[in-house]
This record gives sequence, C-alpha cells and structure tokens, in this order.
Amino acid sequence: MCYFVSISGGAGGPDSNPKLSSELKKRMGKDADALIDLHIADLLPGETKPTIRQTSSYKLTPQDVTKLTAKVMGVLRK
Repeated sequence: MCYFVSISGGAGGPDSNPKLSSELKKRMGKDADALIDLHIADLLPGETKPTIRQTSSYKLTPQDVTKLTAKVMGVLRK
C-alpha cells in the first residue's frame, strides 16, 4: 500500500496541484492507494484569498500539525 500526503500553499484554490496525481503515478508506476492534498491556504483566515507570498512564507504551528494530522487520519480511516 502506498499513501501520499502533500502539503502545499494552495493559494491557487482547491485545484492548485492539477498534475499531482499523474506526476506521482508517473514516478511510482502506479496510483497511490490514497492521495491527500492539504493546503496552507486552508489554515489562514478566510476573509480574503491568500496570496502565494503568504502561503509560501507561512510556518506551520504545532496546532496546525495537529489539525492536518487529524484530517489525514480521517481520510485514512475511511
């Protein structure tokens, strides 16, 4: 089994990594059993759309790691 978790900026919206799945398949020679694409943009306040500069300079906090880990575990439990 192969599970892949990606944490990226996500400033381009929910589909900001359109080639992630195909690139991963090309490199591994098969599809991942689970591909979880998490975005830093989802951790930022939602009043305005975050910029690439904001997401690329953001440093994950311990609370962020806990939140993202819970998301990953939720997906894997399904």
